[in-house]
Amino acid sequence: MSATTSHYAIPYPEKSDQIKLIPDQLKALATTVDTTMYGAGPRSGGDLASIDTNNATVGQQAYVYESDETKMAQAGPYWYYGRKWIRPARPAVIFNLTTNDDWAVESWQWQTFGQPYIYIRAKAKRDIVVTASNCEWILGTVTQNEYIPPTFVHLPAYTNEEHAANFGFQVSNRGFSLETFVTGFTFKKNNIVFAQLTWPCANIGDIRKYVTS
Repeated sequence: MSATTSHYAIPYPEKSDQIKLIPDQLKALATTVDTTMYGAGPRSGGDLASIDTNNATVGQQAYVYESDETKMAQAGPYWYYGRKWIRPARPAVIFNLTTNDDWAVESWQWQTFGQPYIYIRAKAKRDIVVTASNCEWILGTVTQNEYIPPTFVHLPAYTNEEHAANFGFQVSNRGFSLETFVTGFTFKKNNIVFAQLTWPCANIGDIRKYVTS
């Protein structure tokens, strides 16, 4: 079969081909279609580890049909993101919360296509008088290295009181923390500081470095 389709180069027989070659030609056709579809089409498996990543392409879909009820949270669609199969959106334990005497913290954590997202609510347990411009409270520690940013990231936070420009959240290899930038204000008891955070991390894209003259 010398003739092929224009997109995937799948061979097909012509009138000049000999009848005795049909079995070999059909086998070659089936093999080509199978290889083409396996490389770009959806894949599936009983668990994520069983789904092959050989020749997988970015954006390719897979489906896990987990039958064990204790692992049903792992079932469903996945996409290939260049390194591994990931869920398009799912709950994720990105940080473990830490206890402290000043703040009661709640967080909702999830990832979408590998990108981390956290919604944080930090409620002041008492009146907190800020006497230094670099006060910091560690609220959570990193659980998965793939979510660590390439450097520390400062992100805005908000409150139901004033002084929203005087503080913010920081995400680094230590975890996430609430930090202050100025002195002379007070977080009142039951005051809530909140934010929805996302940041660049190592498993999303590559760091591009450049030199300026």
